[in-house]
Formats: sequence, C-alpha cells, structure tokens
Amino acid sequence: MFVGSREIGGPTSFWDDWDRTLATVHPTEDYDLLVEEVVHRPCEEWKVLDGSATVFELRRYEPGDHPSYVVIGADGEPLGTYFCEGGGLHEQFVVRDDASAPVANLRTRHHIHELRELHGPGLASCRRVLDRYGDDPLQEVWELHIETGEDLLDRRVILAAPLVSALASHPKRHIDASCNVAGALLVAFPPAGAGLLLLEECLDGWYWLRRKLE
Repeated sequence: MFVGSREIGGPTSFWDDWDRTLATVHPTEDYDLLVEEVVHRPCEEWKVLDGSATVFELRRYEPGDHPSYVVIGADGEPLGTYFCEGGGLHEQFVVRDDASAPVANLRTRHHIHELRELHGPGLASCRRVLDRYGDDPLQEVWELHIETGEDLLDRRVILAAPLVSALASHPKRHIDASCNVAGALLVAFPPAGAGLLLLEECLDGWYWLRRKLE
C-alpha cells in the first residue's frame, strides 16, 4: 500500500495498488497562525480515519529525549511506541508493544526503512517513492510492504511506520515555507525579494538532494 499525498496540495491518505482509498490522515494539532506565516512546523499529532471512524492516532511521545511517537487506538489506549534512540545519518527506533516491552526495531538501510523483530525476521518495510521538489514536508509518497506471518505487533502500529519514517527524515525548509516574506519583499523592494526567492529555491534544491542521498 501507499501513504502520502497523491497530488500537490492534496490530502494525506492510505491507498492500495488498485488506487482505492483505505484511510485518510488528518493533523490534530492547532498552531498559532501568525507563527505559521513564517515558520512551518510539521504536525506531530495525526488521526487516521476510515470514513468517520478512527483507526488510530499517532502522537509525539514526550518522555523521549529524541522525537518519539506513540500509536493510540480508537479507545484511547496505547498500541505501541516508536522510541527513538538517535542516530548519525538516520534516526533509529526501538518499537515497544502495548505492554511497553521492546519487541522490534526500525532501521534504515539503503533507503529502505525496515521494521524487524528483535533478533528475528522482518515485519514490514517502507521507502519514499516520491519526494516532490519544494518545501512542503507533506508532499511525498511512501510505499509500505507488510510481511505475512505472526502478528507480533498490532497491525495499526505497523501501519504507522511510514508516518514515523517521514517525521524522522531530514526536514525540508521550514523558514518562510510559503514564501510570504519573499513575496512581500518582491512587491516592496523587488531586488531583495527576487534575491530571497532565488535563495529559497536553492535551499529547496539542497534539501531535496540531501533527502535523496540519505
């Protein structure tokens, strides 16, 4: 299956190989709109819906030193936690079940984010298959492949792996993400505005290349 935005500016969703929508993903955090005009902060609380029914929620796990995430069921109970251990080039996660016992890990190898049982076989893998040029961190698509076998983790925890991988990847530009400042300068003082727009385009290209090489 695939996770992401099918078109520029479109909603984030889960869909299968036959292009059927399986669930939609909605941010649940409220931001200060004045701050959002200049600094784009990627949402770290998501609700995955099948129609109007909640499949699961993904929230920031505050006790972690590094950005970690907990998967919450529709009843409000935790299903599992992606606990970040940090890392050099890639973030590495220990995955805990609903009893907070470490049962798997999430590691990145050759652009593939592998979810594997501790000292055991693979449970799933995901990879970014589309990363649109630009600054919007949501304009990408991930492919998720789930291995058949024993369900060591709740399936909803596995479904959250692409969202966790996207949040843990190298960020895109977040300063003046919508080019509001550059656009205003372009009107008020064209040389400065044009220079800032050119700089932002170069930064977008650099961030895009860095994500391709990660």
